[in-house]
Amino acid sequence: MSCIKVKPNETKIRAEVIIANVAIPLVKEMLPETESLKIAHKADHLKVACSLLSIYIGFKKEIKELGNLHYSTFVVGDNVRSINDIHENNKGDWANKNFVFVDYSQIDAQLAPKGKSVGVICAADYISDWDQLDSETYKAKKEEVAQLFFKRLEKSSLELQTILNTMK
Repeated sequence: MSCIKVKPNETKIRAEVIIANVAIPLVKEMLPETESLKIAHKADHLKVACSLLSIYIGFKKEIKELGNLHYSTFVVGDNVRSINDIHENNKGDWANKNFVFVDYSQIDAQLAPKGKSVGVICAADYISDWDQLDSETYKAKKEEVAQLFFKRLEKSSLELQTILNTMK
């Protein structure tokens, strides 16, 4: 049986299995030394992978009532012809990057009050694109990326043009 330290009060919890929804380096810090070393042996040589950029959108109406029939709408960059092109696209220009729009009104996700809905735009992202930016530049880039994705989403579907006009 292992244990994990839970902050802020450093409480120790013992368990046969520990499931943690945090980055592996943080898990290592929370475990006793023997378990931490086991994780270090398996993970210390790994490189930081991509992350997920998520833009959550509130809508004044349920999106499915405006004509959208799909839970997921994939918008693919012009430079993607096969699966082999995806990695390069993920590291490329935001104006051409692949993304997915998820319409949570297609299921009863209960993320919004009755009659309204929530959607999200998601794309691969890398911390290296953001971690050197000062606060103002960071905020400006977030807004620029969101607007690029909104415009591309509108172009991808006539129904989605109508839907985006109901954004909050």
